[in-house]
Amino acid sequence: MKLQASSKLISDLKFPLSLAGYAGTRTANHIESPLEVNCVCLTEGEQKVLLISLDLLYVTHGLRASVLKRIQDLGISAGQLFMGASHTHNGPAIDETKPLLGEFDGESLKSVTESVVDAILATINSETHQVKVVIAQEEIEFGINRRRRRLIRVSKRGIQFRRVDMGPNPGGEIDPVVTFIGFRNDEQLLACLWTAACHPTGQPDTSALSADYPGLVRKRLRQQFSAMDFGEHSSLPLLFFQGCSGDIRPPSGRASRWSMKNLIKRIRLGPLFHPLSNTEYEQWTSQFAEKVCQLASRCKEIRDEGTLEYSRLERSASEFAIGASDSPPVSFHGVRIGSLVVIGASAELVSGYAPLIRPLTSDFLLIPVTCIDHVIGYWPMTYMFQEGGYEVDQHCRYFMIDACRPQIESLMLGHLKRIADGLTGSVEKLS
Repeated sequence: MKLQASSKLISDLKFPLSLAGYAGTRTANHIESPLEVNCVCLTEGEQKVLLISLDLLYVTHGLRASVLKRIQDLGISAGQLFMGASHTHNGPAIDETKPLLGEFDGESLKSVTESVVDAILATINSETHQVKVVIAQEEIEFGINRRRRRLIRVSKRGIQFRRVDMGPNPGGEIDPVVTFIGFRNDEQLLACLWTAACHPTGQPDTSALSADYPGLVRKRLRQQFSAMDFGEHSSLPLLFFQGCSGDIRPPSGRASRWSMKNLIKRIRLGPLFHPLSNTEYEQWTSQFAEKVCQLASRCKEIRDEGTLEYSRLERSASEFAIGASDSPPVSFHGVRIGSLVVIGASAELVSGYAPLIRPLTSDFLLIPVTCIDHVIGYWPMTYMFQEGGYEVDQHCRYFMIDACRPQIESLMLGHLKRIADGLTGSVEKLS
């Protein structure tokens, strides 16, 4: 298999900058950690696939369409372009369809588009290497479930029973599986890709442009592999794809201070999340980064690495959400690299989907990815509809939809199964 790769900063962003990720309007006046576009082009015979990761909340339909239009002379089809966002909540607001999650900034969209196109061109024009694919996978618990079931909740709406709300749930479901994939020749690592499932919402300064924990892990991995392979080489292309993190977030910080008001709030609402302090955030990210580096040092070569395939399916957003008739389509996208299958959906899947996706096809290692393309909302599991909560109905207004359809679990798994079967030979490959 042949590889070309590059890493580029998302540049020319103008401050003050409108940020996306939380309810309301926020602006950034400085950079806490740089945002990047990382791109890998894989080629096997006549087959070619581009994998692109972006430090953004979502890729969005507008960005993907603009990029495809700009690179149409390269002969890259929609199925060959796999784009995923890290889901940082401190990136530029480039999605005009979600005004409640950040004021749309058209100039930022233009800048991001230019950065992506530059990265693609730099990749296509870079040196080609014959590579082998190595992988390591391990369970690393670093996030916490945020769907807390409260027997009694006292709020302005009155007394509510057995309500699911947003709060620390240490015993709740998470997806701890972290995957590291490396592309290397006989001498050195040339590019890598890793996945994990946790909202990048730990950065204490919510008024700064930041790649959050994926950026800090990226920095630490580059330090490790620079020492091992490259000397002063610091721009190792390093892709990150978000996993099934819909109900997983960073751990809670300690309450800043004791007060009667906070005590009463705790009695009324139960345990709540507190922002991480700078020290807590540094400790949490540093510990996680070290574990990912240890995982990366234990890679093994995959089998059948000479196979490269892609498969893509688009469906109407109204199939999954009520009130989404005007939304861009939902996409399901898969790329097979030998015995690995990276398979993504343009939604925020909750963590319970991960153990259902991985066994969709036998004899292949399926790696679930979310936040590709244009995200239309959270996708809860069937049992969650009786519980309610942010991931079921409270998020809908931010995504300009009325409700998730109750059959969303079976629909989603059916489409992902079709993608997986197409890539592994069970059915004819989709276009």
